[in-house]
Amino acid sequence: IETFSTSVFLRFFFYHALFPATIPITYLIDGKHMLKNLCFIPRFDNRNVLTFLIQILAATAVWVMIGLYASDPDPPEPLFFIIPVSLYFTHKLMVATKYAVLDDATLEWLSKTTV
Repeated sequence: IETFSTSVFLRFFFYHALFPATIPITYLIDGKHMLKNLCFIPRFDNRNVLTFLIQILAATAVWVMIGLYASDPDPPEPLFFIIPVSLYFTHKLMVATKYAVLDDATLEWLSKTTV
């Protein structure tokens, strides 16, 4: 790895970990093309819509599970909570790492062009 940007890593981890709440923040910082490239909003082609639906369903399931676990007066064993949440956030760490190793020109290109 030639380059690793901690700021890009943290930014993209934040974007993905708190998705869909970060859609407006992503739009303000990186623009509409990055939103489309991250599949945070659908472009209405089959592959993109499927990716968007998978992301929104996974994020919704995790955040609903966190809310239900936190509000349950008699929650199940912590392992039933820890394992799926750990897997979800591990995936988000890997996605953030992917963007953190991109060079500045590629990140700029992704912000300016929908691919």
